Amino acid sequence: MKHSNKPHIGKLLREYLRKNGHTVVWLTKQLECDRSKLYRIFQNSNIYDDDLWKIAAVVNHDFFLDLSNIFSQSAKNEVKL
Repeated sequence: MKHSNKPHIGKLLREYLRKNGHTVVWLTKQLECDRSKLYRIFQNSNIYDDDLWKIAAVVNHDFFLDLSNIFSQSAKNEVKL
């Protein structure tokens, strides 16, 4: 089954940070990493689960639930009866 509505996780993360008033500089300080790593994450449609887990813990948001909801909605739209 092809998932044409696969979310771009990097864009989801970037948008969440922007909407909640967090900057890349703030997040790099919280994660103790450099900005280039975060920019690479934002550019990718995929992310390692441990990186997503760390970011979710820092911003106190369940991105895994967001992705699950997107998947569920996408799967409903792709089912052909």
